[in-house]
Order: sequence, then structure tokens, then C-alpha cells
Amino acid sequence: MKILAQRATDAVSVLPDELHHRVILAAMAGHYVSSPGARIPYARAIADSVVTAVGPLLAPALVLFKARRAVARLTGGGRW
Repeated sequence: MKILAQRATDAVSVLPDELHHRVILAAMAGHYVSSPGARIPYARAIADSVVTAVGPLLAPALVLFKARRAVARLTGGGRW
């Protein structure tokens, strides 16, 4: 997963509108890294390596997805 995340991060640098693609990559990674399954001990190291590979744009995405999941739990809004 780390290699995949790093390759995706490297690949967006040559795309037109690079920032747009970086934000999409961060959102996709954030969705999965913020999931409850990513906190399971054996998955934590994998999730951490993806966070490192994707870079600083992932931090706001993680905040957003974690908040979204928390609201869903509190309101009975289902799985996100």
C-alpha cells in the first residue's frame, strides 16, 4: 500500500492541474485511512505509511472524514 500511495503521489506531479489531482488522492486515501479498520493493530502501520506517502494534504481530509464518521455514529446516520 505504501508503494501504491507513493507511486500515485509521484504520478500526479506530471498531470495538468496537479493540485486538483493531489486533493482527490488525499480524499481517497483519507476515506480509507480514517476507517475503523485502519486502527486495527496490524493495519495501523500500513495506514501510517500511506499517510506519509500521500503527504500533508491528507491531514485536512483525515479531519473531515473522521468528523463525518463521528457525526454518523452520533446521529445513527449509517456507515460512511
